[in-house]
Amino acid sequence: MMLNATKTLIHKMKPIGLLWLLCSMFAPTTIYAADLDADAAVNLLFGLTITEDREIDFGSLSGISAADCTMALGGGLSGSATGCAGTQTSGLFTVGGVRFFQVTVSVLPGSSDGITFTPTFGPSTTLSGFLPQTTGILGAVTLQVVGQLSWSSTLLQGPKVIPYTFVADYN
Repeated sequence: MMLNATKTLIHKMKPIGLLWLLCSMFAPTTIYAADLDADAAVNLLFGLTITEDREIDFGSLSGISAADCTMALGGGLSGSATGCAGTQTSGLFTVGGVRFFQVTVSVLPGSSDGITFTPTFGPSTTLSGFLPQTTGILGAVTLQVVGQLSWSSTLLQGPKVIPYTFVADYN
């Protein structure tokens, strides 16, 4: 009975199926596996540090109406706000980490009480470079932050603190 069923099965199979059936009947039943030990690599670095050495200070400005005040590198002020002239204090930040590794730093705008501060490093909001050596394997760089204050309506008098973000990442 089994022989009859096999003949019928073989008769109905196409030639390629017959070849597969014959090969599988005479193939060894042992399957050989292979393995390989591999490695994962990582270079752990000291974390970056950011220190605000000096807060940016635009001095005293008047917010009679919509106005702006821009600070250039070195602290020079210009703009439409009353009192936006002369020189004030630019911000200073120190970024520390592993020497000779490339770091990208950027500054992101912030706003508070109707005032927007758009920080820059002078001509750009992003810088990239290698940390010069300071001690042993460590490196650091000090960066000046300037930017523009702007508002669109009359503001309440008094001191204002406008938050913004300073970001540093290894590349």
